[in-house]
Amino acid sequence: MKKLLVAGILSSSLFLAACAAEDNTADQPDAAKEADVKEETPVVDTKASLVNFHLTIIDNFKDEYQTYLAYNAAVAAYDAAVASQTDAEVAEEDKPTAEDLAELQTAIDEAKAAAQGIAAASAEEIRTYAVPSELEAYEADITAALDELAKFYEALEANIDDAETANAHFTAFEEKMGAIFVGEDLPAPSYANAMK
Repeated sequence: MKKLLVAGILSSSLFLAACAAEDNTADQPDAAKEADVKEETPVVDTKASLVNFHLTIIDNFKDEYQTYLAYNAAVAAYDAAVASQTDAEVAEEDKPTAEDLAELQTAIDEAKAAAQGIAAASAEEIRTYAVPSELEAYEADITAALDELAKFYEALEANIDDAETANAHFTAFEEKMGAIFVGEDLPAPSYANAMK
């Protein structure tokens, strides 16, 4: 009987201890709620946001950049045709005629009008481009890079044949955006290759 009494007392003691421990955790709901709130705070993935922004720039300005490339290709085709007229290795029947050269000049004029026609609108759109809030830490750097891209299009509008000036702005744009990527341990992108 004493053993049963001791076992009953032990069981009651364990039961009371368990109830007391449960009451202590019930008294601390604020701490648990604070921990839950901390876990719910979203973590900004800067790398993903930067890559998404990069892809948005490419999507929005790829066609405009390609009109510039089309102009360069038309000029290169004309220059090659003119050079082939005096090339002794080119057979006489393969040399371009005056009609061929006129067609190539028309292609240059059309490509030039297209590239210069969209340049002003492109520069304006770039200058009003919004930097995503996730990239707030890089806003000044991104804005400076986009300013170079806008200057590229402004240079095309002013004088599309001054490739040196335009390309210097495009290169500066790529370098500034590349520095941001490198700062996030990502490889610097080549916008020129991506927008071809």
